[in-house]
Amino acid sequence: MADPYVIGIASYKGGVGKTSIAVNLATVLRLAGYRTLLIDSDTTNPNVGILLGMEGVNLGFKELVTKGMKIDDVKAVHGPTGLHVINSTLSTKPFTLTKGNVATLRTKIRSSNYDFVVVDTAPEPSSANAVGYWDEALLITTPDIPAVAGVLKLKKSLKNSKLKNIVVVNRVQKKRYELQLSEIDDVMHNSIGAALPEDDAVGMSTAERIPVCFMKKNSQFSKAVFNLAGKYKKRKTIVKRFKFWK
Repeated sequence: MADPYVIGIASYKGGVGKTSIAVNLATVLRLAGYRTLLIDSDTTNPNVGILLGMEGVNLGFKELVTKGMKIDDVKAVHGPTGLHVINSTLSTKPFTLTKGNVATLRTKIRSSNYDFVVVDTAPEPSSANAVGYWDEALLITTPDIPAVAGVLKLKKSLKNSKLKNIVVVNRVQKKRYELQLSEIDDVMHNSIGAALPEDDAVGMSTAERIPVCFMKKNSQFSKAVFNLAGKYKKRKTIVKRFKFWK
């Protein structure tokens, strides 16, 4: 059995739709039949539980990495989608992963039975420890100068880790005042992996607390996420055929 493929969803600033993308990417992979775990690693302002209607958890990410608990001890199942979720509990003090935490977390994830693990993060997870158990990062931006500048900083901070990363441009409206995708791609050295449109269905799904890719599969945002997930589905098929290749 191939190791789970861990995808970190990161941004430099809040408000770019990072959590919505994490929730919906994980949902689509689950709907495709893959064993998928969604982790909220943001202990400062966790939102995965809010988007899924799964608030009020007493155990979560922090307890998994600091108290010797197993994934099965802290996970919950999202009823409508069947998605396995590890929510995050609020921490009154800043919580930073140590190298020991990362080693423990990596072991627990690698020994699990999941195909994909999608990790939502706090903004600016720039430390080596924060990304130390990922296989790939999706760097989320919106088509405006502050968000793009932030992701460029984040991309540079990941350079030493040599972690594979691609840029996802979210909330694209194709307005004249927006940065063009070609401009962003040039700055990011041709690393844009997907562009997701601004879509009212996302706001509706947030209010309903159901992933938009489950509630309105034909929305423009959903179609774009399904296309993004297709890249990972193809990769997993190759891994299953050639288990020696990672």
